[in-house]
Amino acid sequence: ILVCVGITATNKIPLVFIIQGFWTTIVLFWIRRILNLPAGQYYLTRLWTA
Repeated sequence: ILVCVGITATNKIPLVFIIQGFWTTIVLFWIRRILNLPAGQYYLTRLWTA
């Protein structure tokens, strides 16, 4: 689904925005994955407070 949206959006939106959105999706996905783990929450809070 994301690939089709990216292909159709390439005609109107610059490639940079697509790449940025792609990486943002990956980062948000991993943050949610980490937040689901108790150790991940501890690690993330250490990152923010550091």
